[in-house]
Amino acid sequence: KAGEWVPNRHGGRENLEAIDFIRHLNGVAAHEAPGALIIAEESTAWPGVSQPTQQGGLGFAYKWNMGWMHDTLHYIQNDPVHRNHHHNEMSFGLIYAYSEHFILPISHDEVVHGKHSLIDKMPGDRWQKFANLLHYPEHQGVQRLVGDLNRLYREEPALHEQDCQPQGFQWLIGDDAQNSV
Repeated sequence: KAGEWVPNRHGGRENLEAIDFIRHLNGVAAHEAPGALIIAEESTAWPGVSQPTQQGGLGFAYKWNMGWMHDTLHYIQNDPVHRNHHHNEMSFGLIYAYSEHFILPISHDEVVHGKHSLIDKMPGDRWQKFANLLHYPEHQGVQRLVGDLNRLYREEPALHEQDCQPQGFQWLIGDDAQNSV
């Protein structure tokens, strides 16, 4: 309707006062609580959400990668024998992975209001569903291995210090859809 929307002083649709407020808030938080992680849940592809305010960004430390979450949840809903046909859902996110400092979330929003739990989203019987989550006692060795690998990851800077930079990742095999690798 006419009058519901008024352009900002530059003629755009951005709420400039809100942008200034967010930048100021993140600046104050960074000053008052050095090392605090302020993370944005943002799904509009607004550029620079996790860039420093001095560089024109909003100043968040990280941003949820909503596209990765959507693609991953769609991927796990496919029967494992058909996942090779959906391989791009697991690899597409690396096209834009370094445009922000991303966190890979599984949001509470994806399991409320009739959207079902993660286990209910998966195909198969109970055993097959839990095999996807590695939750059965048969997988305790894998769980210990993952715990050991996470400790190693934290303790060895070479494994994480370039997480937010393209040179910190290299595909060894990036297109083996047949084997879902």
